[in-house]
Amino acid sequence: MKYWVLSVLVIILATACGGPPATMTPEQATSAASSNVNEINKSLSVLAAAQSGNSANYRIGPDDLLQVTNYNIPEQDQRVTPRVVLVRVSQEGSIDVPLIGTVEAKGKTPGQLEQDLKQRY
Repeated sequence: MKYWVLSVLVIILATACGGPPATMTPEQATSAASSNVNEINKSLSVLAAAQSGNSANYRIGPDDLLQVTNYNIPEQDQRVTPRVVLVRVSQEGSIDVPLIGTVEAKGKTPGQLEQDLKQRY
């Protein structure tokens, strides 16, 4: 009787745990993985924003990705020269900005770089 109750309990636990694993199609697996990546990226962004403190004190370094907006480009010329460009800081610390040229960015705050770009344009 004791072993019978134990075996019934094991069977109940085994069936309550879900039985055989569910199968996923490749599309479902890709969607689930993409969702997980998005959640991780969102968490990292929130964490970085919370730890960065005052972004005005941030010093630009190699491999940083900067968004530069040039407000002096007329709308009709935006096809030739975009108003907003993304530039990556080189290993040497410089960026190449359309209509301005090469500018040293390494070690500067975003505000300092903005002033340098205004002076050069």
